[in-house]
Amino acid sequence: MNIWIRILITLTRSVFQPRIEPTAVLRTGMIVGPTEADIKYVGNARYLLFMEVGRLELMVRTGALRQARRRKWTPLVAAQTIRYQSPLRRFQRFTLTTHLVGWDDKWFYIEHKIEHRGRLMAFGLVRSCFRGKDGLVPPPVAFAALGMAGTESPVPGYVGPWAAAESDLLDAVEGL
Repeated sequence: MNIWIRILITLTRSVFQPRIEPTAVLRTGMIVGPTEADIKYVGNARYLLFMEVGRLELMVRTGALRQARRRKWTPLVAAQTIRYQSPLRRFQRFTLTTHLVGWDDKWFYIEHKIEHRGRLMAFGLVRSCFRGKDGLVPPPVAFAALGMAGTESPVPGYVGPWAAAESDLLDAVEGL
């Protein structure tokens, strides 16, 4: 399936779904389209696109996308990692789970799981933000736009070391 068709379907479906809280666990049933697999299996990059569609649905269902557009904020991915467990095949049904697991004074941390019949196929972790005309929009400001309090949220234990490693990597690359 062409990614733009998948995005259009997701946007259309999301508009008619009930609004959810930003920290709600969002589960979306999907099927691998005929053009989303290489010879037999889904290619690595396609998993990231599935996860992007999940974040888009989360933003629509929470009202964050509407508020971001009003304020001319752009949602960005600052870092991401993915762990592949088992490949998806053409026409295979799967569930994408998207969950805002926490945030700090600068970043949102979003977890994605792709599962088939309860079996983990891939796991992704994303550090994201909104960018406005004056730079990065702190999560408390973004939550205020949604009419919510957004004080710092404790993140799962695995997020801190990953975020630190990402920052160390950036420092090392900038030093080259």
